[in-house]
Amino acid sequence: MSSLILILVSCKDKKEAKKIGKFLVHNKQAACVQIIKKIKSFYYYNNNFESSQESLLLIKTIKNNFNAIAKSINDLHSYEVPEILSIDIDSNNEAYANWVENQVNTD
Repeated sequence: MSSLILILVSCKDKKEAKKIGKFLVHNKQAACVQIIKKIKSFYYYNNNFESSQESLLLIKTIKNNFNAIAKSINDLHSYEVPEILSIDIDSNNEAYANWVENQVNTD
């Protein structure tokens, strides 16, 4: 079995998050994508302090899909530098892990 990962991606709004999430699931790159529609972000960009309302994607997939997902996000995302963070899942429900693997396995 492949290693499960959780990918976090902040988006400018819920509409963009839905577009990216649906693309990833329809194309079998991710088993499940959840959207947290309102988060508040603080950061520096181009030496300016920024504060923005964003939406957050929680993407469940396997490690082997990370590069394809990162490419899809970069192609679909409006930000010049989108946040794409991957977290390894070291413990999980085996039945859920099998389901994720089956959803993204196109062999």
